[in-house]
Amino acid sequence: MVNEDDTFLSSEKLGVLLDQAGAAAAGSTEW
Repeated sequence: MVNEDDTFLSSEKLGVLLDQAGAAAAGSTEW
């Protein structure tokens, strides 16, 4: 259970970071 939770949280955090990075890159390109 703990490992699954950690993996889920890690994947979620990575997804958020990727989204933020993508948004920042897209914003920089657009601006």
